[in-house]
Amino acid sequence: MVFFHLPKTGGLWIAEAIEAAGVSTHRPDPLGDQPYSSHGHADLQEVDVGERFSVAFVRHPLEWWRSYWGHRMRTGWRTDHGVDVAAASDDFNEFITRAIAHRPGYLGEMVESFVGSPRPKVDFVGRFEHLVDDACLALRLGGEPFSEPALRAQPRCNASDREGFPALYRRDVARRLAEAEHRTIERFYAYNPIPAHLLADQPVRGHAPPARSLERHTLTTVRGRLQRAEEHVRSLELALERSRRSEAHSEAALERARVERDRAMKDLASLQNSRLVRRSRAVRVAYYRARAR
Repeated sequence: MVFFHLPKTGGLWIAEAIEAAGVSTHRPDPLGDQPYSSHGHADLQEVDVGERFSVAFVRHPLEWWRSYWGHRMRTGWRTDHGVDVAAASDDFNEFITRAIAHRPGYLGEMVESFVGSPRPKVDFVGRFEHLVDDACLALRLGGEPFSEPALRAQPRCNASDREGFPALYRRDVARRLAEAEHRTIERFYAYNPIPAHLLADQPVRGHAPPARSLERHTLTTVRGRLQRAEEHVRSLELALERSRRSEAHSEAALERARVERDRAMKDLASLQNSRLVRRSRAVRVAYYRARAR
């Protein structure tokens, strides 16, 4: 398998969890010319997948930008990163407004470099929102033996500090960001373009939401399940096709080995019956050595 770690999509947890689950891993050297080089975020242009099963995860753009801001508030803004230089702000909505003005669709471009466009070039695209379940499914589809209880027991890591740095969107800012990142949203989150729980003006706790809101929530949930199910079917079909190709290659290699064995046996039989073998000690020694092999 090959796992492409799109930043801020739970990749550090995945790396630790699959190792804890008994999967042998190899991490490439960090790419020194990339902003996230300390984690070695190589994309589709930098890794030759070959016949291996490939996996990547995505995250809802509005959640991704919240995580980005929260991380920077904990670790500090970078002077060598274009988004940070143009958009740094202690006010979350001000940061998002500046980021949109500086580079609309920034995340969408990154997503496409990791999963491909317009259709995914990786075999399985998981969701950060279903990180544990999708990680288990990806390992099964890739044919990797692993301990599911150990993977599910792995604690979270590198999580945002929501209490210290709360980040909720004003409605107008959320709409502008959803429009700027529309390609990613339409592709992976069309059923829920602006999650209600990310908006600042939420209903007061204890007040039941209107029936229409409940219907909309139910419809959104069902559409999300349908989209994920369709993608899982596609991933399974790809895994089965790869398995069939691998079986065909093995059968062809086995047939070539049988042909080579038959030729060797004929050559040995011919050599055994020749007068030269009976008369020459050196040839007899060579014959018996070849037969022993």
